[in-house]
Amino acid sequence: MKALASYVMRGRRQAGLLAVAFAVLAMILPPLSNVSGAIVALVTLRRGWQEGLLVSGIAVVVVAGLAYIVLGNPLLALVYFGAVWLPAWGLAWVLRATVSLRAALSVATAVALVGVVWVYAMLDDPTAWWKATLVSVFDQAIEQAKTAEITGLQDMLENAAPFMTGVVFTAFLLSLGLSLFLARWWQSVLYNPGGFAVEFRALRLPKGVTLAGAGLFVVALFSGGGLAADMAVVLLGFFGVIGLALVHDWVFQSKLNVAWLIVLYLILGFAAPHLMAVLALAAIVDAWIDIRRFFKVAPGN
Repeated sequence: MKALASYVMRGRRQAGLLAVAFAVLAMILPPLSNVSGAIVALVTLRRGWQEGLLVSGIAVVVVAGLAYIVLGNPLLALVYFGAVWLPAWGLAWVLRATVSLRAALSVATAVALVGVVWVYAMLDDPTAWWKATLVSVFDQAIEQAKTAEITGLQDMLENAAPFMTGVVFTAFLLSLGLSLFLARWWQSVLYNPGGFAVEFRALRLPKGVTLAGAGLFVVALFSGGGLAADMAVVLLGFFGVIGLALVHDWVFQSKLNVAWLIVLYLILGFAAPHLMAVLALAAIVDAWIDIRRFFKVAPGN
């Protein structure tokens, strides 16, 4: 990964072509879009917003050409620009200006929350729209399933629909955060070894934000869905990331084996909503009583 970051920093042409390469590969393996976004973010972090925008421009032109040749629609490049490169560039610009991971994540969270509100402003009934969309997507599976399986799948879609707007924008938030973290880690590896780890472990929520978040969670709990619930899902993602930083700090300060983190991420892969809720709660508690002071190992231990 260090070699990849070094190649990106050789020049805008190299960075642009690599961003394109990972964007194309993301058609086969979608998570690679985070690497493409991280390339633009790294250039922006190190060389400024103008250079990051130029690299994005190069990538857009190349992808537009490829999309026209293969699919006959060059406008697909603008979709990718708006969904991946532009947000990554913007967050990197914020991080470069503020030198604060929390500030950058807060901006990403605010954008996601605005996205949720925008969906509710555009659609009369987002839940009904999601139900129809999910049924359409899983239509073939429903047709092929047995009666009992159909009932279970339909129940799952019914239960998921009220929260899908929040889930989609939370996925956007986490994906964008991953691109930013990867770019910051690359920058640290190249120019400030160990710096990203220290910066990430220091993430903590302000008390005022925890109060607002807790209030929103309570409203969402009794709403049974709707705008408050979807916004709470997004906020849960933000708080959960801060909770992850808290766990990383616990493992580091307590000098525990990195296997603890591996287990954490494995569990996260299978039970993300439940674990994110626990991590979010830990982040809220830490903002008020400073859990981290209990992590440090006494000298000689």
